Amino acid sequence: MAIIDKGTIRSTVIFTRLNTSVDWYNVTEEYKNYVKTNYVDTGKKTVGYYIISEDGLIKKWVSDYLDQEAKDQWNSDLKIKALVIEREKYSMKNNIKIEIIHESL
Repeated sequence: MAIIDKGTIRSTVIFTRLNTSVDWYNVTEEYKNYVKTNYVDTGKKTVGYYIISEDGLIKKWVSDYLDQEAKDQWNSDLKIKALVIEREKYSMKNNIKIEIIHESL
């Protein structure tokens, strides 16, 4: 029988743009409040933080999920899915590459 690690999962989303004249996608306050109420305040996800490269072309968003169950809930949340679709459309339109890395801590 396999053992499933129920530990913290770090999610790093890496955005890469061709030049700094292209704005990064910004989420709405409504979305931020939704995430805070449903994920951060309940301990399912950390607030997260940005790291921006010196040349301004790469932005990383790093946050942690409590466990696989919390990550699965996030992935199946329709409001989160809507944001991801909106962010992907914006990124495609503006030639911003998105890479997502998940790792167990």
